[in-house]
Amino acid sequence: MKNFSMLLILTFFSLIAKSQMLPIPDRQLIETSDNIIRGTVVNTQAEWVNSGQQIYTFTTIKVEENLSGRYRKGEIVTLVSPGGYDPVKDLGMHVSHQAHFEPGEEVMVFMAKAEGLSDGIDYRFLKDEKPIPNELMRVNGFFQGKQLIFNDEKTGQLMVHKPNESRSVPFNSHQMVLKQTIQQIQQR
Repeated sequence: MKNFSMLLILTFFSLIAKSQMLPIPDRQLIETSDNIIRGTVVNTQAEWVNSGQQIYTFTTIKVEENLSGRYRKGEIVTLVSPGGYDPVKDLGMHVSHQAHFEPGEEVMVFMAKAEGLSDGIDYRFLKDEKPIPNELMRVNGFFQGKQLIFNDEKTGQLMVHKPNESRSVPFNSHQMVLKQTIQQIQQR
């Protein structure tokens, strides 16, 4: 009964925490991101790291368009996020508020360097992991820093889902506003 009570308390606080994340405006995402790209998810793979103590998910994205930062069209970016699922061990870990990716998705991603202690996640040990790329990025703003690009089946129009605003907008107008805002910020 004690374990069940503890589980109920943890579930309750988890639900409260999830509902309390405030929307992050695009301007703030832009100002705090090292790179902003549009690309296609190539692969997503959970890996045990830190001597098998933790599971992290590594997502590779092929850059289709660079909006801000150093990545260029055709390059591959590796994103890292805590949590993931290992089907061999049938074991995983869910970390709330993390962006999730599926191969083939077209996305707009606001990224920051995955280093040190950031957003309450300790990335420091990753630099010692052998098979991991030297430069890792993370999604800035948790799930709000991933914007899904999709075709609206009803209208046939290319759209962008903005989780920070809980709505979808036309791709062309989204790109125009985003590029204008990036330019304004860079000119300061």
